[in-house]
Amino acid sequence: MYRTVKVLRPEAATRTPNPRSPMSEYSVRSSPGAGRSDSSFRMLKTTSLAPLLLKSPGLPPVSSTSSSHPFREPLLHRASPGAWRLSGTLLLLLLAGRVGANGADAPTTASRPDTRYVASLAGAWGTTKLLGGATDPDRGSTQFQLGWRKTLRQRPGLLLEYALEVVPIELAFGTRVAASRSAQRIATVYGAGLDPLGLEAHFGQGRLRPYAALRTGFRVFARQVPTPRGTHFNFVFDAGAGLEWRLRSERWVFAAVELHHLSNGGLGEANPSLNLVALRAGLALRR
Repeated sequence: MYRTVKVLRPEAATRTPNPRSPMSEYSVRSSPGAGRSDSSFRMLKTTSLAPLLLKSPGLPPVSSTSSSHPFREPLLHRASPGAWRLSGTLLLLLLAGRVGANGADAPTTASRPDTRYVASLAGAWGTTKLLGGATDPDRGSTQFQLGWRKTLRQRPGLLLEYALEVVPIELAFGTRVAASRSAQRIATVYGAGLDPLGLEAHFGQGRLRPYAALRTGFRVFARQVPTPRGTHFNFVFDAGAGLEWRLRSERWVFAAVELHHLSNGGLGEANPSLNLVALRAGLALRR
């Protein structure tokens, strides 16, 4: 952009650089040897108003003699290396703090017993009339079980586990078996089975915590139980409650009182049942 300015005093104009002028690239200087004329002009090459705008507080000055336009130069190129280093350091500190906070809030794997292995022994002496069935005073049962527990859900104060029990030995004491067509005798009958459906709920977060358990499965005995009119195959159902004591981070001992129900579910000519109150104790190990 060019603008023509008329000078009142005639003089010869020579162009010399004037770095102090923000609006013009040249100024006028008198030359003694130059001739006079009625009118003389000087041409002032003016630049855009960008240098004035860039001279506002907080922005670095830009030279008008620069070969590149001030608005064409990216602002990112004007930042000093020290500013970039400071910004990078602050960003790394913020990211590190965020990761640390997330790690502190996340539960640790060691506090979650995802899988446990259980070995227990149960003994029952005496029947109960709670659900009917045989009420012989000499009835009893002994069971040895190997179990597997898997965490289903865990929240503060509550732990739900799926329970699977393998029963390699169950001895039914005081069982009446047929000695002949008209006589009976009392014997101990061997059996084994599996409890594939089970659920345990543990309450509290201390070393000593109560729990409740439900299990169901089947047993196969060498003779008909619980009476000669019974069957070799029987269904079982166990419900109990007890206490669990943590010895170490990966070991527990427990004791419980359970109701042990046995019947054939109508698979035979008759469906005699047996209901026993059992005491169970065992050891649990976390994987």
